[in-house]
Amino acid sequence: MTRVLTLAGGVAGLVLVCAACSAITGPGQPAVPPPTGSSGLVTTGHPVTVIDDGSGAELCLGGVAESLPPQCGGPKLAGWDWSDWTGKFEASQGVRWGEFIVTGSYDPASEEFTVTEARSGEGYVWPDRDDETWTSACPEPAGGWRVTDKSKVSARDQDAALSLATSFQDYSTAWVDQSPNPAVGKDLPPEEQGRRLNDPLYTVINIAVTGDVAAAEAKLREVWSGMLCVSQGKRTEAELQIVQDQLQREVRGLLTSYTDPRAGVVMVQVSYDDGSVQRALDQKFGKGLIVVDSALKPV
Repeated sequence: MTRVLTLAGGVAGLVLVCAACSAITGPGQPAVPPPTGSSGLVTTGHPVTVIDDGSGAELCLGGVAESLPPQCGGPKLAGWDWSDWTGKFEASQGVRWGEFIVTGSYDPASEEFTVTEARSGEGYVWPDRDDETWTSACPEPAGGWRVTDKSKVSARDQDAALSLATSFQDYSTAWVDQSPNPAVGKDLPPEEQGRRLNDPLYTVINIAVTGDVAAAEAKLREVWSGMLCVSQGKRTEAELQIVQDQLQREVRGLLTSYTDPRAGVVMVQVSYDDGSVQRALDQKFGKGLIVVDSALKPV
């Protein structure tokens, strides 16, 4: 069992070390152009919310606020008739909504989706998602992971080590690996399981830096004597955050984005990409920095 840490401390002071700064444009520069249109049928592939507040049905490809009625928005739906879906949607305060799998053609310029086929999402079985296993990046030491010096392995020491790591100019990311803990896989009461799994004595702190690994490890050993793995990161947290912030302003149809420091990439989801958004971002930032996912997939 592992636990991923999001550590934002120290990022503001790292902005000037961004290796991707040459790719960043100033105000007034053109945004990444949207695709010209889908060359064939596309589909949501799984149920998404279709909502209508009285001004016409919309396809919610991004997040949905869990209010009553829910709140979301997206491409306008051409060819949508609620009378075809009696009993398959809800209504409240003049708003109608339901979960549907929708297929059709999409025009990015007008942000309109023309429906050719739809079916209710009722009864849809979502595939199992395997959570990524965040084990340590270092090979297991001979004899297994263990603590030989217990002088600095308290929860406070662990916090100090993680805080120190974020102050490094070449800090990339951090996570903790709890797999050496004997409580892993045990059927324990929730409170006891949480206490035992979070025991710093059985926690491997993982730190990734883009610079000198040995130097970073030496600094961390000043405050932490427990299990430690310092590895080579691909990009700093700061430079990935700078790129992510720019994409929020520049990519039309952007639904979500997040940084993946361990992989050294920025993950982006857009309403639709025929490959042109990915190519434009590769040209602007360099290949391998940004990974684009299209919410609408070819049929």
